[in-house]
Parts: sequence; structure tokens; C-alpha cells
Amino acid sequence: MEVKIRMQRTGDPAQKNYNWRIVVIPKQSPRDGRVLEIVGHYDPSKKPAVYKLDLAKIGQLTFEAPDFERFPALRLAYEALRTGRGATTVYNAANEIAVAAFVAGKIRFGGIAQLVEATLNDWIRGGNRSPLTSADDAISVDHVARNKAASLLPQIALKAS
Repeated sequence: MEVKIRMQRTGDPAQKNYNWRIVVIPKQSPRDGRVLEIVGHYDPSKKPAVYKLDLAKIGQLTFEAPDFERFPALRLAYEALRTGRGATTVYNAANEIAVAAFVAGKIRFGGIAQLVEATLNDWIRGGNRSPLTSADDAISVDHVARNKAASLLPQIALKAS
């Protein structure tokens, strides 16, 4: 049987006192609260947050190849890593602008990856191949990327609507 590992919220909603259980459920099961096994706990109120996972209870983990078509931002993250030279900084800055725009209702979910990709492409086309050698370099790249992403936002919002 194929299974999924999920977080299941527990606690008292009236007091907003939540804890989380790490549970194993059948992959095809509906979200009805039934679990095969509790394999760990997460308490967000502890500083630092405590996450305990009993891998012996899980037994075996299997992994699948990343689905870059379904998760285009993951593909972009890999591309930024391969590109180097500040591309990961550009990725992060553009992603933060895109997620903020999504949360504000300015773009749809798919627009997040589109904005990140457009910002990265602009960075690469601009010939920005100098290595980042200091924190000042990284801060400068971040600033430029955020401004570029903000300037591309209206265009992406039109495409994604």
C-alpha cells in the first residue's frame, strides 16, 4: 500500500492552542482524520520548535523524481543553482515579491513561477555573471531583482489572469 506522511492538527481551537502530529495515511484516502500510524509530533509553541520523528516507525521511505512540470518553481530553483553568480539571490528576491503579490490578490498562484522566471531571464540576459564576493554584492543583487520583479508584476498579472 502506498502511503503519505502528513501533518495533522490537534489541540483546542477555542484557545488557539495547537499541536501537530506527524501521521502516516493511505495515499488514496480521503481527508477524514483516520491514520495508519502516528510517527512523530511537532509543537510550534516551543522555542525553538520541537519536531520529533521516529524513522523506525516509518520503516522505509521512497522518493520520486521531481515533477518539474507540476512544480515549475522547483525547476527554476534548480536552474538558478546551476547558473550561480547571484541567480539564487535573484530567485529568492523575485519569489518573495511574487508570493506577496499572490497573497495580496494581485496575481494567481501560477503567476508566482512566471514572475520568478521572467525576473531570472532578465537577470541572465543582462549578462550579470560576476560572482558575489561580499554581503554588499548580495544585498545589491537582491535590491535590483526586487525592483525588476516589481516592474514585471503588471505584465505577469495580465498574462496570468
